[in-house]
Amino acid sequence: MNETEKENYKNWLSHFPPEKNNAKMQPFQCKVVDVTYENPDTGINRQDIVKTCKVGQSLMLQPEPTNQLNPFAVKVSRWDGHQIGYLPADETGKKVHLHMMYSHRVDCEIAEISGEEILEVVVLLTKYFIMPPENQPFIIRL
Repeated sequence: MNETEKENYKNWLSHFPPEKNNAKMQPFQCKVVDVTYENPDTGINRQDIVKTCKVGQSLMLQPEPTNQLNPFAVKVSRWDGHQIGYLPADETGKKVHLHMMYSHRVDCEIAEISGEEILEVVVLLTKYFIMPPENQPFIIRL
């Protein structure tokens, strides 16, 4: 990561207080959608961005509650701000969106890049949650 990407990561991390994110859930995989579109803010085709990505690369997730097509949209970007797509508009995307809106961290890294003409991306997502003190009952809502 260059200095700008490190600063973006640090700023992103500041949105998730450690006391709400002290334990990890089992990671799971998810396909990134809309990877063939052009980014409206830069005019760069997302496929060109995906071509420069690598398996294991950390990515940034950003809920977009004002997205007109999907109020539970979660944008997937590199740390330099270049968007590669979205999480799917299904239960996975909705749960990740809500999890993050309640100040719970979700880490994202590239698990797989496949395809020849059209590249597809699968990411590994890891949610964090609150682990209460020992001997206290708790309920996890996903």
